Order: sequence, then structure tokens, then C-alpha cells
Amino acid sequence: MYHEIGEYPHDYEDVPDVAALLDEMDWDVVCVYDACRWDAFEEVCESSEPVCSPGSNTPKWTSRVWCNDEYDWSDVTYITGNPHTTAARKGPETGKSWSGRIEEHVGEYVKAYDDDNVWGKQDKTAKPEQLTEIALEYEPPIVIHYLQPHEPFVGDIRCTFNLPAKGEHREDYINNVDERFADYPTLQWMDLEIELPSIYYLVITGLVDPEYVRLAYLLNLERAWHASRDIRHEFDTVITTADHGERLGADVDDIPDSAEEDDPDEWAPGQKPQEWGHDEDSSQGRVIPFHINNNSVELPDPQTVGATASHEWVLDR
Repeated sequence: MYHEIGEYPHDYEDVPDVAALLDEMDWDVVCVYDACRWDAFEEVCESSEPVCSPGSNTPKWTSRVWCNDEYDWSDVTYITGNPHTTAARKGPETGKSWSGRIEEHVGEYVKAYDDDNVWGKQDKTAKPEQLTEIALEYEPPIVIHYLQPHEPFVGDIRCTFNLPAKGEHREDYINNVDERFADYPTLQWMDLEIELPSIYYLVITGLVDPEYVRLAYLLNLERAWHASRDIRHEFDTVITTADHGERLGADVDDIPDSAEEDDPDEWAPGQKPQEWGHDEDSSQGRVIPFHINNNSVELPDPQTVGATASHEWVLDR
């Protein structure tokens, strides 16, 4: 796993488009694992077909798949533990090629992250088990958008890199990690201001071992896979896929002992946050898994879903 740039087993431009696949096939449920790489799924879960996400972040995925006028999702219930699926609701007035309003395209849009039983205030993320419980109350076709393996991580491997941005406990966290975080920088993403440190900031500055982060990522993927097992047992045809992948430092050879933390642009040459997270077009960021739990389901001709002529289905279900 964690293949280097240029050595990844699949190029995202050469594999089928996931939106076209979902449109052509009959399914009961689609389980979406947030930021799940294809090779990570192969390692932790089961064999899957590599397919291409039309976007490298959640709003792009939401808009280009579910807000796409080429497809009819009017009978779909979209149950999400990820607040960023609403970021696509900025609308065409933003001028973005991926803008859209998801509730105008699906039958019902369920903001499960607003449920106190789903959203863990301490973990700052949606708990997958509780998300499954909500989804089991609905009739297909259903999309269930889990937040794992996307950070912040849940479970025993959590560490202090899940720092609260503000609040009474912030100083205690900071003092237990590093005094340099007293005035840490911010990043601008869309219209959101995100305060650092994030787990990737801590890796880049040498405060957290990158292998520790990768292990936490895999364990959170495993947790999502187990949390959704009742979905795979309850419904006939369940597709498991992702909205996008994650870079996870695949092309970073050395993590510095320290770096300039005052200016994100000065952290270190070639070691920016996007080389650990996503929102960049790369095979690690856009090749995602496509797993089917039903052995009798036939896959469409790959050439009808945007694959190159050389692509063949290889999934042994």
C-alpha cells in the first residue's frame, strides 16, 4: 500500500467513472467511505474494482455525482454523517463547475450529523455504528455516507492530534503537545477558515510519526467496514465505494525534524498539506474502491462507463 507517485497500480483517467456505474446498475444501498483509497480498501476489507471519483473532495463528489442532471436520483435517500456534503449547496452562483444543491436532486436528504447520537462532540466526527442504525430505518435505494477513514480518527488510536480548535480544553491540549501552537496559523478553504494544527500539520512538522497516522487511517477504515456489516446482510445489493481518496504522504520521502510553522507556505519544500490530504488530482486521491456484495450482479461494459479501451473488469466476486 501507499504506492509512490508514478507507481500507483491504476491511473484515475484509465478506470471507469463511478457516477456512470451507479447510474447504470440496480442497487439497494451505496455505502460511501470518506477519503478511502482503493489500495487501503484492498488491504483492510475485500477485493474491489478500481474506479474513478469525479472529484478529489467531498463537495466535488456530491455535485458531480448526485447533483448531475445526467442522472435521476429522485428516489434516493441520501443519509450523511459528513457536513461537507452540504458544501455543494453553494449553488451555480459561485461559478464553480461542481456547485449544486443536493436536496434538489435526491428524494430525501438526511443530515445524520445533526443527531447527537451520531456526531461525537469529543471526537468531532460521525460515529459509524450509529449512522448504520439510522440507515436501517429507511427503505432502499439508500446512500450512506460514513466519515471514516477520514480524520479526525475515532477509537483507541486517537492521540493528541485531534485537537479542539477552541474551547476550555484547548490550552491543556496545546501545552501537552508543543508550545509552538499558542498562535498557530489558519488555512482558507472555500469560505471556511480552518485552524491548525491538523494531523497532517503535526506529521509535516515532525511531531507525529507518519506510520502512526497511516495505522490510525487503516483502523478507522476497518471500523467503518465492520460498522456497515448489518447493511450488507440486510439488503440484497450493496455497493461499497468512496467519495475520494487520500494522499497520505505517498510522494514525501523524508519528514523534517522541524519546519517553519508560522507560514504554511514555508513548512518545507515539497511537503505541503495536500501531499497528505486530498483536493488534488492524483491517483491516490481519485482511484476509489467499488465493491459489490451480491455475486449475481453483472457489471456493465467498462467502455460504457468511461474506462479506456484497455480496461477490463478483474474483480473476482
